[in-house]
Amino acid sequence: MPPANDNVKLILEKGVLSGSVRNCFIRLDTVPDTAALEIFFPKSADEDRWGIRDILNEPYIIKKEWVDSGLRILLKNIPPKELWNTTKPLIEKIVVYFSKKYPNDFFKRYKHYVCGKLSRVILLHINETIVLKYCEELRADFTKNYCKALFTGQGEFEKIYISCYEEGTLEYRNGITEMHRWENEDEAQAASYLSKRYTQRLLDGVINEPGTKASMIGIIKASMESSTIESEDRALFNKAFAILESAP
Repeated sequence: MPPANDNVKLILEKGVLSGSVRNCFIRLDTVPDTAALEIFFPKSADEDRWGIRDILNEPYIIKKEWVDSGLRILLKNIPPKELWNTTKPLIEKIVVYFSKKYPNDFFKRYKHYVCGKLSRVILLHINETIVLKYCEELRADFTKNYCKALFTGQGEFEKIYISCYEEGTLEYRNGITEMHRWENEDEAQAASYLSKRYTQRLLDGVINEPGTKASMIGIIKASMESSTIESEDRALFNKAFAILESAP
């Protein structure tokens, strides 16, 4: 367990070490065979991926995945008692980079919890924006259903985004929704060589097929229904769904 000071405030609970380091939040899962390090930043840009690329060349890193507001790193099978000392230099380099580049941006609140066998909820309160996310995975590295809502501290929604493995994507912004569905088999075969092997999202304009929006929202709702989401977070998700359902 690392020592606590003004820049490091971590707790160990159920095999997960989590908390703040400078202006970032970290989550280090110490469970054998599934060890992973997640680092969330208060702000980032595309250029930051290049800015820290040399830092991410440690031999114990199996895979790196950029996610919303952060980075997820899968680790080799390191004994739990050695994980912190092994990853500490990497964590320090990353958080020093972001704390220097974004010195005036901080997390006000962070929450992460498992709400199902392969489902979890993440809440990030960054400056004046709150980001609430739900993710259901088909397997450890493949997202099946996803919902993200951005809103102000006053509860006003700025953006809502959902993605369904079975249907496509739906986004609400500035009072307008945009839908895109995945290609079906016939459309993929009629398109390029690449499309025949990798089903992709239809990007040539907004798809406005009858029932598509309701179907996507229904899939996400059904996924959440079987999850143990905290009542406060469930109420916010329900409010987001109501906005999506009523928006043009």
